[in-house]
Amino acid sequence: MSVIDCKELLDTLNDAETYVESLRALGRELKSAQVQIVKSSEDAIKEIEYNFNNLQVKMQKVLENRKNHLINETIKIRAQSLEPLRCSDIVISDKLKETTNFIELGKNVDQLNLDEFSRKSSLLGSLPQVPELKEVSCITFQFDAGVEQEIIDSCSSLGSVTRIAPVQINSLSEKPGAILVEWEILDSDEPYSEIQEYKLQKALGNGHKDNSIIFYDCYQGSELQYLVQDLKANQEFSFRICCKFEGCLHYSPWSIVQVGSTCIKPYSWKETANFCLANEGKISASVSNEDSLILSDGAQFCCGNSLDFTMLNVGEQLKNNFIGVAFIQDGLDLDKSKDGTFLLEATGEIYIDGSLKSTKLPPLYNGCKVTFMCVPVSDDKVRINIDVCNKRVTYDWCIEKCSAMHFLAKFSAAKWKVMVE
Repeated sequence: MSVIDCKELLDTLNDAETYVESLRALGRELKSAQVQIVKSSEDAIKEIEYNFNNLQVKMQKVLENRKNHLINETIKIRAQSLEPLRCSDIVISDKLKETTNFIELGKNVDQLNLDEFSRKSSLLGSLPQVPELKEVSCITFQFDAGVEQEIIDSCSSLGSVTRIAPVQINSLSEKPGAILVEWEILDSDEPYSEIQEYKLQKALGNGHKDNSIIFYDCYQGSELQYLVQDLKANQEFSFRICCKFEGCLHYSPWSIVQVGSTCIKPYSWKETANFCLANEGKISASVSNEDSLILSDGAQFCCGNSLDFTMLNVGEQLKNNFIGVAFIQDGLDLDKSKDGTFLLEATGEIYIDGSLKSTKLPPLYNGCKVTFMCVPVSDDKVRINIDVCNKRVTYDWCIEKCSAMHFLAKFSAAKWKVMVE
């Protein structure tokens, strides 16, 4: 066999092994799909049995209580209605007895005492009053067949089984100390109406392996994505999403649980002499009245990410105080060179590579948030968006899109305080 034939044979065998691995991977995916169908159906059956059994117990109890209440009410009305009739019956019985004795007395002429007979004759008076039948109670029970049919109809259409939830999570993207969760509406033949809002929940742990994890709401709104922040690196989190349609009181079924994590540490400042750090390095406070520069703890800001500066405290003098991002190769000295920097002065002025731009944003103030967002344009150009007070400016910046950047702050007095997220 020639050398070429041997090479072709090895390449073919390598391709075959790759093909086998691909088939095995597909087999594992298929197995997971089968497990998901079987497990979800078993869970659904358990839920159906639990809810209907629980409803049956409650319905039986409610009906039994209602039946007993109606019976007791009937007995009470009967007793109340019979009481005056029993009293009248006693009066009639007494008068009947006295009158009968009087008649017997009158028949015995030989022993008749005229004085006593005359006295007892005065006992004969008017008849006692007895109510007519139409005036006394005639207890009846009414049962609304229409309500019965409504209950039957409601029970006959109670609950539903859904093949798959109408909204599903389609991606989990790692961000610094965060995960960007994105979701979408699935194509369906079912006539879904307009979606009113989404609800996203997260839980610590792997929902595929642990059914006991507890989910908490982390977002409600109309957006199709949400950045879940303040997450510990290399820790698994589970996410699920549902939606509410217009006119509906209840949310849709939950989506399939998706598990993700981030290995990118949260944004933080690098410790330096003229600044005091807090909140795991997220907050930086100037403690010097001299011009002081603080950088992030490494090149943490990358293309495709966003960065929020929250101005917790702003000094009286805005001029010559900056926040921004920088591409640093051999150190940074803003007093000598501003090359590779994209800065926002506290006055609202924007500087790119040291050059002042014509567009101006609102001045910074206590509590305001400044958002830097970086998206690629080409291999050697990125687009930076800066948002302040619902106003945005956009500039293209000539740096490589794969370049990781530092974020920075430069303050000329103490009491400036800024937080990054």
